[in-house]
Amino acid sequence: MSKECELMHREDISTIILKRAGKGNSLSRDLVASLHEMLDRCFENNTKALLIRAEGKHFCTGFDLADLESESDDSLLARFVEIELLLQKIYWAPFATLAIGQGSVIGAGADIFASCTYRIALDTSSFTFPGAKFGLVLGSRRLAARVGTSLARDWINASRKISAADALTCGLATHLSRIEEQDSLVAELLQGQRLPQSTQRQVYRATAQDQESQAADLQALILSIMPGGIKQRITAYVNQ
Repeated sequence: MSKECELMHREDISTIILKRAGKGNSLSRDLVASLHEMLDRCFENNTKALLIRAEGKHFCTGFDLADLESESDDSLLARFVEIELLLQKIYWAPFATLAIGQGSVIGAGADIFASCTYRIALDTSSFTFPGAKFGLVLGSRRLAARVGTSLARDWINASRKISAADALTCGLATHLSRIEEQDSLVAELLQGQRLPQSTQRQVYRATAQDQESQAADLQALILSIMPGGIKQRITAYVNQ
């Protein structure tokens, strides 16, 4: 069992808990692999709704840069591809997905949040999409689907810090909650999620954008990395 996250399943509701609180729940290689495995299990165990939450102060502070010196451009590309495929699994899941964003929600962590059906921002949280600072295109179309093209471009290009209140107003968050009220809100949202996966899959396909966008999102990510030097660009960003 992974020490970096945990999957719990009760009746037809699943919960994934990120458990790297000491590292801001940043996305290590092992954590991403475990999340893939846990999502696959949710596809098989009749999950009707999935809640993604995190231990500690922050929901997820993005890509784990702890071992950047040991990475190569190729290994970084492989890791970012795995994250994009994870985001697609969440976005296209045949069941409702909920995320609770607390503290700093950054980069790929903010992309996980944006990929979910219901997006609860705690009132002290903030959101940032800094990938463009080192030339990375990840999750941009999904963000634009939530908040609109112009605003998404502004947030990404300027790496703006978005407050919880602004996230709600602009559509990045679907709900705003105080910490002490989050459990009752989650219970309320989960109460109506009882459709079979087969029915939810049909509803989601009928209401989502063309699934050809999945390939386009992956292509956009790869093209943003392909010029080479992604490790150098990330290192320069970290050293700023």
